[in-house]
Amino acid sequence: MASKPRLIGECHFFAACAFWVVKLAVFDAIAKSFRINTDEAYLNELS
Repeated sequence: MASKPRLIGECHFFAACAFWVVKLAVFDAIAKSFRINTDEAYLNELS
């Protein structure tokens, strides 16, 4: 019983870390796709 709160705390910590990793990965992917789209629009304007 004594180890249960610690286990819940570790699971919560792991879930929080996983959430931030996913959030950063999604944000990075959106930023990259946005950057690619703006670069293509810029190149289309030049040509």
